[in-house]
Amino acid sequence: VDELTDAREIVVYCKVGERSARAVAQLTELGFHGVRHLEGGIDRWRREIDPAMPRY
Repeated sequence: VDELTDAREIVVYCKVGERSARAVAQLTELGFHGVRHLEGGIDRWRREIDPAMPRY
């Protein structure tokens, strides 16, 4: 967190979106603005945007 700057947009992601949503809430509580997460996680991204991406 010490290395993050509020001058840029921050996008957080995880496998299904639950942990990244919690991370967004925590970063917002710390005063960061423009924090977003990949809703549905990388799994949803793979299904809807890039099916060729391997599933982990």
